[in-house]
Amino acid sequence: MNKHHYVAIMAGGIGSRFWPKSRTSYPKQFLDILNTSKTLIQWTFERYAAFIPKENIFIVTSEEYSGIVAEQLPGIPKENIEAKDDVVKVLKVVNALEGRFVTEYVVNIVMGKLTPQIAMFRHENLAEFGIGKDKESHLWNSLIRQMLLENFIKKDIEEYGLLKITEKGEKFLKKPSSFKIVLNNLFEDANEDDEDGENASQTGAASDDKLFEILKDLRHREAKKKSLPPFVIFLENSEFLE
Repeated sequence: MNKHHYVAIMAGGIGSRFWPKSRTSYPKQFLDILNTSKTLIQWTFERYAAFIPKENIFIVTSEEYSGIVAEQLPGIPKENIEAKDDVVKVLKVVNALEGRFVTEYVVNIVMGKLTPQIAMFRHENLAEFGIGKDKESHLWNSLIRQMLLENFIKKDIEEYGLLKITEKGEKFLKKPSSFKIVLNNLFEDANEDDEDGENASQTGAASDDKLFEILKDLRHREAKKKSLPPFVIFLENSEFLE
């Protein structure tokens, strides 16, 4: 077995070649076309695994198929799921917004979710609006966290957590390369986010009215001082502070 050989298995597709059995949500590589109790991607993986180490086999696919890949190929290391194209999408959005908005706003732009704030800035007219609308918000939030860890983007603490692209991110955007995600962490982190959001909502609902008014006044003063929209100042439950 040669440890210096690597394989990239292409597992994208739009499900048109074997329609109607093959669909966009479940293209042919995940089907048992030959009635052998194995799918095409399983046959391909096993054929290469016979003479190439499993850790040297990479699956190049879309985020939407990552769960199917993990289910059909449990032997492949989880971190070997490629998300290069999705990283490029996030970087394009951060660039288009000129580093002036927080994670939640960036995710809404990526997903094409029209909020009052987005309408106010007319950002629904951006070419990047809805560039990742085919995927769930918790996936984009988890990917952004991994991009922060890799220093492709950064949170400007002095500017209330605005996402800004780094020099490393600019280089990646010009010349994208492999970026592998860890599926287990991806979904576990997403659940943690949901729980945090629920707790934050409950806390916000119980806030003292007088303190709430003080916070709103402070938010508007800071926003005016920094020439930023008010909802940027407080990151948690920004819609509650409008």
